[in-house]
Order: sequence, then structure tokens, then C-alpha cells
Amino acid sequence: MRIALLATSLTLALAAPGAASALTATDWVQCVPAEVIPAFPDASPPLAAGDESTIVGAERAQYLDRNLTVFEGDVTLNRGDQWLGTPRLVYDQAKDTYVADGEVRFQDPSIRFRAGHMEGEPGNELTRLDDVTFQIIDLEGNGHARKVVMRGQKGTMRDALYSSCPPEHRQWSFRGNTIRINRETGVGTVTNGALYLGKVPVFYLPWATFPIDERRRSGFLAPTLAVSGANGLDVMVPYYLNLAPNYDATLSARYLGDRGVMYGGEFRYLTEHSSGIFDGTWLPDDDRLGRDRGLVSLEHLTRLSQYWQVRADLNNVSDDRYFEDFGSSLIASSNRLLASNAGLYGRGKYWNASLSAEIWDLNDPVLDSSFEPFRKLPRVQFSWEQPILGNWMVGGLKAEAVAFDHQVKADARRVDLRPYLQLPFEGASWYVRPELAYRLTAYSLDDSLKVNGDKTPIRSLPIASIDAGMFFERPLNMGGTDLIHTIEPRLFYLRVPGNDQTDLPILDTQELTFGYGQLFRTNRFTGADRQSEANQLTFAVTSRLMQTHSGRELITATVGQSFLFSPSRTVLPGQVAAERDLSPLVIELGVNLSDRWTFTSAQHIDVDQGFTELSAFRLQYRFLETGLANLSYRFRANELEQLDGSVLYPVSPSWRLVGRWNYSLRDNSTLEALGGFEWQSCCMAVRLMGRHFVRTREGNSSNEILLELELRGLGAFGRRTGSLLERAILGYDR
Repeated sequence: MRIALLATSLTLALAAPGAASALTATDWVQCVPAEVIPAFPDASPPLAAGDESTIVGAERAQYLDRNLTVFEGDVTLNRGDQWLGTPRLVYDQAKDTYVADGEVRFQDPSIRFRAGHMEGEPGNELTRLDDVTFQIIDLEGNGHARKVVMRGQKGTMRDALYSSCPPEHRQWSFRGNTIRINRETGVGTVTNGALYLGKVPVFYLPWATFPIDERRRSGFLAPTLAVSGANGLDVMVPYYLNLAPNYDATLSARYLGDRGVMYGGEFRYLTEHSSGIFDGTWLPDDDRLGRDRGLVSLEHLTRLSQYWQVRADLNNVSDDRYFEDFGSSLIASSNRLLASNAGLYGRGKYWNASLSAEIWDLNDPVLDSSFEPFRKLPRVQFSWEQPILGNWMVGGLKAEAVAFDHQVKADARRVDLRPYLQLPFEGASWYVRPELAYRLTAYSLDDSLKVNGDKTPIRSLPIASIDAGMFFERPLNMGGTDLIHTIEPRLFYLRVPGNDQTDLPILDTQELTFGYGQLFRTNRFTGADRQSEANQLTFAVTSRLMQTHSGRELITATVGQSFLFSPSRTVLPGQVAAERDLSPLVIELGVNLSDRWTFTSAQHIDVDQGFTELSAFRLQYRFLETGLANLSYRFRANELEQLDGSVLYPVSPSWRLVGRWNYSLRDNSTLEALGGFEWQSCCMAVRLMGRHFVRTREGNSSNEILLELELRGLGAFGRRTGSLLERAILGYDR
């Protein structure tokens, strides 16, 4: 005798909405799973792997005639890892039918259920169940159905309910008059369905489809919802198109109450050698500005061989206020330049090469096109580094050739070559790395770019440096804890002779922001238009206190400074060379004495002038199980001075308060403030946030309200708050 147990279990497991979905990221660990149907204690252990036989056990068996068999008294059936129990089962061999009366119990690794009645026709792959209550183990979901019918790969559930909440506290549930399952296509269909919060229907679905396995399916995705001062009511409804196994698309309609409807699309593709994403947005006739607005971008990668690939990152925006109006942070709106680049890139064991093009869109309504960076059409780069003479010497070359183009300014060409030799001497606790390089930079300039009447200026100069360091350590024991204390001194000498570079144009060069890493660089400028003059010795020392068994750093302190034997006269146009004997003193400190307290600090002190160029600290305190508080201060002379505080406070296992305040002391204004709460139970979560933030470079601010509803095992609805909180609150984790 054979009975279709497998089909029955799949009918119920796949009918649950979201059964094929992974659990959401929300931390539900404090919740006890809703065990509507606990494991049956009298269930037999699974059969041996590969055993496909069906074993029937019963207290009594009656053969009423040649074809009819009645099993009574704790009837059990085992097949593989599936088990079924019922008080009475009648099997008709002639008709190939069976009927199970009384309470029917079933379990396998994925599902458990109880039913009031079960009958089937194994030869026709037909199973019927009445009054079914089920528990889906992997999703910890549960529900019931008045009737379940399964025929082959297709099934139907009548008057069905699914939820991840316990029955006595149905905070949410999904109900449908009819749910049809097709395992061949991997699609379920619901008619007269509704989403309930408590006993209140909040969303009605007269007809809808949903996936029941991992196969991708076209359909609507969860909508997002927000309210902001810049755009009014903000609702976006995305629709996913599964076009082929290797490419798909997502279309969206975003209703902006104060602007109109913005249409969006994203197309993804993947071939044997290529992949990419093409997306864009279009807002026809913005109600506020009276013109079309949008953004289009393309990311592409093609692998030509083991060594070569083509990459492209192309972007275009309709206007210079787009990111201010539709971005979600001051960082997005303050990006004045939108870059596009494409090229051929190669990489081998000892070399890197590229042929690329790079253009820029100026995204600033205040500046005109003369402030736009030069386009690089094209840019050729090559670098090589390889040991020579065994491991005693390393030889290398960095080379670049660029043709510069500009809408307003004249054009230029530049070649920059930097061959070098290194002698890497090192031992277990020391290293000495002398390096000698020679930099040659040549230009071909149009008339309006030439300086001092020279259209083909050339700069050539040697660069010599020695980098040396040592590592000292000793064991310590403090309070019964084994520790390691290290002292790591480092010396770096740099010599670059003076060279008058005032006849060289500035094509793509800027001065780097000073930091600890600058103490050990051979050039304080980006690009090739300036090579800083130097005759200096840098001394730095780092000391660490670490746990011996884990390597965890409890305290890290670093001090560094450069001693300038002669001042650098290399500056950008409009700057005046500083007469100084010392670089700013860099002091960095990190303290991590416990799992709860963390402190970091950085100071840049101008010893010559007697003032602080940079000061920053951050203090974090973790309390209870999930609570944390952050406080930071940032100061950079003549640029910014800010306070930033944030907190995540668990009021109870279900309630958490969140907040952040980022304040500019220099401008006496709030850059960003947000506050709200999270509430979660064992099966659902609600997040409500209010936010005030600066969205334009002129300081214009906006307010918005974000609401997110997350139903365990089903998905999230509303504006996603996770990425916002992760950015705003250091250490935030759902």
C-alpha cells in the first residue's frame, strides 16, 4: 500500500504566503516561537536515508474482503522522514483509495498539521483534508484551512488563514477565501484575500499571485510610504518583471504630492562575460518647477580575458537641484560633481594598465561651467612593480598620459612618468625601505593655458625617501589578565629638491587634507601638476596594549610629527608658502577597555602657531542588551565645528526609542535631527520616525515622517528605516 504523504505536506507548506522567503533582518530572539502544534511525542523516528517504503503500524487490522483493509488503534504510517498518525484508516485496494477518520496528525522536517478528516486516491495523486490546522516549522508560521485538496502538482485551500503570531494573539494574519497552488509553475493565486491587523482588515486583495518557491516571478513589490516637506506625500509602488533567467527589470511609479508622478525603472543583466545595471527616473512637468526632471545611469562590466575587462559607470542628471529635491541627506545634495567614466582595464602579476575616459557634470546652481573639472579624453595609465636581483631590490614604474578637454577653457596634454627603485630590508621586528624615484612631467598646452609664455613646460626632479620602523613588545599581567604591551617607533625621511612649478597649469590637482597618513606620503597633492618640495624627517610612535589570548586592542596611542629642515615652497595658485619648521602634531587615541565603553580621539595641533587645526572625539556606551549612546565632536579650523549625539534606548523587550541630533556650532543650526520609536512583538514590528535635515547647500531644510510595518514571514511595508538608522546611529543593529 502507498499513500501520498509528500504531496500533502507540500500543499500546506507552499500555500503559506512568503513560505519561500528568508526571514527578515529584524531581531526576534526574545520571542518564543508560536508552537501551535508541538512535535508529536509518539511519532516514530525517520527511516534510513534512501528507504522509500511505507511502513504501516496499528493495534488491529481487519481484512473485510480481498480488497478492503481496516486499520484501527494508533494507526501510524512512516515514509522516509514523514510520519502520519490517525485512530482509524480504511484502504480499498481495488479502488486504490483510503479514508482516515478521527484526528489525523502529520509531521516532517518542514511542517506539522492536524486534520479532522483525510482521504485520497494515490493512483490519481489526489488528497483531500478537512478542518486543517498547520504549523510551518522553518518560518514559525501557522494557520488553518476549512478544506485542502491536492491533485498532482496543483492544490486548493478553502477559507485559509496564515500568520506568524500565536492564535491567542493574532496581531496580523493573511486570509483568503480560495488559495490555489501550482508547484509546476511555482505560483500561488489568492482570491478574496485580505491582510488583517488584529481583527481589522486593512488591505483587500480581490485577486493576487505570489511565489511559492525560490523561482523569480513577476509581480508587485512592497510599496514605500513617507511624508516630507520637500515633496509632500511620497508613495512608491514597484513592479518586478522576471524577463529571463539572466535579466530582469523593476518598474516603479512614485507619487509625490507636491510634484506629480515620477516614473522609474531598473534593468539588470548578466551574461557569460558581462553584467550591468541600467536605471533611471523621469518626472514629467514638475508641478513646482514646471519642467521635466530625471536621472539616468549605467554600470557595466565585461570580462574580456583573465587579464582584461571593460568597465563603465555613466551618469546624467537633468538639473543641478535634482539631488537636493529627491536625495535623502545633505551628503547626497552637497555632491557638486557627478562623474562618468568608462575604460579598458588590465591587471597582471606585476602590472596594471588602463585606457579610460572621464567626464564631469557640475551639480551646483551657483557655479558656472568654468568651474567644471577638465574632462580626461582619454586617460592612459600604466604601473609596474617587480622584484629584481632576487628579493634584494624592487623596480617599478608609474606612468600616465592624459588629454584634457574643457567646454570653456583651452585643451591640454600631459605625460607623467615616475620610475623608482626600492631596497626592502626587513626582519622579524624591524624594516628599512629606502626608495629612489625620478619624476618627469611634460605638457603640451593651448595658448590660453600657457604660463610665462611656455606651451611645452617640463618638470623633472628626483624623489628620495627612507621608511624605517621597529616593533618592541613585552608581556604584562594586570589584575590577573595576560597582556602584551608594544612600542612601535617609525622614521620617515623625504627629500625632494625645490623646483619652480609656477609655469605649470592646474588641470586636476588639489592639496590633500592633512592627516596621519600625510606624514608618510611623498607628495601632499593629488594629480601630477604639483610635486611638493620636501626636506623633512617624520617621527611617529604607536603603542598598544592588547589581550594575549584574543589579540583585542584595549588601548592604542599614536603620536607623529614631521620636522621640516627647509620650508616647502610648492603651492597652488593664489596660495602663499607657509614658513614653518614643524608639521602639525598628530595625536590619536583609542580606548576599548570593556565591551560597553569605547573612546577614540584625534588631534592635529599647529605647534608653530599655537592653535588646533583639527579636534575630534567619539564616545560610545552600550547598556542593557541592545541599548547604546554615542557622543561625538568634530572641529576643523575655518571649516566646521559640530556636535553629534545619538541614542538607542530599549524601554522594554518590545519598545525601543531612537534619536539623533547633529548640530553645527559654527552656524548655530541643526544639520539633522530624528526621533522615533520601534515596537516589536514576536510576529510584527512598527517603526515611526520623524526627521528634520538640511537638504541644500544654502541651508534649506526639510521635514519628513517615515512609517514602516514589518510582518514576520510576510515582508515589510512603508519606507525602509534601516539604512537611515544605520547611517545616523553608529552601532545600530536591528
